[in-house]
Amino acid sequence: MKILQKYILKEIIPVFLISNIFIIFVLLFEKIIDLAALFFAKGVESSLIFKTILFYIPSFLVISIPVSTLIAIMTCFSRLSSDSELIVMKASGVSNFWFVKLASITGFTFSILALIVSLWLMPLGNKLSIENLKNIANNISISDINENELYEDIPGIILLVGKKKDKFRFENILIIQKSKNILITARKGEIFSANDGTVSFNLENGDIVRKDGEKFAKIEFGQFSINLDTGVNETIKIKDERIMPVSSLLENLDKSYIYKFELSKRFALPFSCIIMSVFGMLLGSFFARGGKTLNIFAAIVVVFTYNTILLFSENLAKFTSAYLSAWYANIVFLLLTIIFYKRFKV
Repeated sequence: MKILQKYILKEIIPVFLISNIFIIFVLLFEKIIDLAALFFAKGVESSLIFKTILFYIPSFLVISIPVSTLIAIMTCFSRLSSDSELIVMKASGVSNFWFVKLASITGFTFSILALIVSLWLMPLGNKLSIENLKNIANNISISDINENELYEDIPGIILLVGKKKDKFRFENILIIQKSKNILITARKGEIFSANDGTVSFNLENGDIVRKDGEKFAKIEFGQFSINLDTGVNETIKIKDERIMPVSSLLENLDKSYIYKFELSKRFALPFSCIIMSVFGMLLGSFFARGGKTLNIFAAIVVVFTYNTILLFSENLAKFTSAYLSAWYANIVFLLLTIIFYKRFKV
């Protein structure tokens, strides 16, 4: 039996790996295009681009691992069935339960991997990707400042520089804070971005003029520093619960149903690998004569149905048990798996 297990696993694992890579690439493709445009058009450092793409991957792995489990096992058993190898195995004394057991153990192994991603890597990756996007946005902000051109990308601020010495140093700087009726001028200064979504100005030899009604007040300075919000924190958002580690979700359970749903979903999605492995085995055997096209179509239908139920469950969680809602899709496919198993024939 060990030889038979190794034989089947050699069919499953390569397809599982290739499927994960393909799905992640498809999900990342649009983001890669956007980030590549920033690299070529805005001069954003390649290291920031690469890190951001890397940090995105865990959030996609949570999706790709269960889907790849389904595709890999379905493809394997479809091929074994179409080549009549399953018939030979059963004639040699291999029972239906043995196939279910093998698929379940394989799915359980993949579910452990998915659980690590769901509980640890995904929230960490989301947090780091947001920090990187803020750094990219801030770098773009600074690099877009040109000589003798009005710069209005900082909310409430009009900026004009006479000369750009390098990326961060400027001369003949003029800043207008419209909401406060303040005009700041400086002979030279540094402008650079901070990690908290602000732009810092370190100015030298200038004046601050403030209008109060019909009166004007003027202050001269040798050194002056000011931090201004770029609005990056408002433009780059992600649902709080997606970033939270499990410990934070536990602390916020009483605040909203969404934290309960998210916590439960962190376990439900990895567990779906076990269900999808057995369901994939049954589908692969059932659609053996349909070829790869029918298998791919069946996989798409399963994934679409699962995600539709999951999305519906999130909305339903407001009115029912938030913990149980995250498992509705698993429950539906578990019932389908039981029904298919009763009809399982090689």
